[in-house]
Amino acid sequence: MKTQRPHRDADAPPSPLWCQAHEKVKHKSLSEVADAWLVSYRHQWAIEERAGRCYRKPGTAWWFIKYLIQRADTEELLGHIGAGPLEDFVRAYAPEYIDRIESLARRNERFRRALQGVWFEGAKDALTQRLCKLGCYDLNSRPVSKESGAKPRKRRRKQRHA
Repeated sequence: MKTQRPHRDADAPPSPLWCQAHEKVKHKSLSEVADAWLVSYRHQWAIEERAGRCYRKPGTAWWFIKYLIQRADTEELLGHIGAGPLEDFVRAYAPEYIDRIESLARRNERFRRALQGVWFEGAKDALTQRLCKLGCYDLNSRPVSKESGAKPRKRRRKQRHA
């Protein structure tokens, strides 16, 4: 399965999700990594099917995301749902779905945790402020809402290799 890397911004420090994922795989043998890759590749069709169905029909995408969050059995999966399908959904449909997103976030702790994996490029508008209050991270702005509990991300200088 082709997934988005939890750490996507080269200038930002590694996210807790990236660190968790790295800890889990750094002790795996190369054959274990290869076997896992083969299994994930066999299921690539699910990623493509999700993208095709969900982008044409936002109602289907909304149902799909809620179902994924309900079925996720680890924090890591919630983070990947946030950084993958939920992030894609927010980027595409937040203006139409913001009331439903806020309503579900008020009622569902797991959904709130998944929202913390959503990174987007917002504008200085009410929609961006509402998303940040839910725990989403605006790449155009350093501070994150105090209500979300998320820490501001500091920029690192790129290291030069000699």
